[in-house]
Amino acid sequence: MAELIQQLPTRVKGEDGTTYIVQICARERADGTWEAWIEFHPADKRQPVLRTEQETSQPNREAVEYWAFGLEPIYFDGALARAQGRLP
Repeated sequence: MAELIQQLPTRVKGEDGTTYIVQICARERADGTWEAWIEFHPADKRQPVLRTEQETSQPNREAVEYWAFGLEPIYFDGALARAQGRLP
């Protein structure tokens, strides 16, 4: 089951002008390691939530939190482009 690790105060704008709220989410795998991804929740609830593929794999939840809190706002521009399929 996915867990919300962090909701950031950072807002990101898509190319179409949509404003997104950024959330870092993660889940524990069967082997005990964790995978994390980024979700972009639009301010306009009529728009779909966007999600990246796996952004990181960490040995535990604490390591995911450490990774998430170290992300800089510029990282989310590229992550949003990946979530929109504009970057590989």
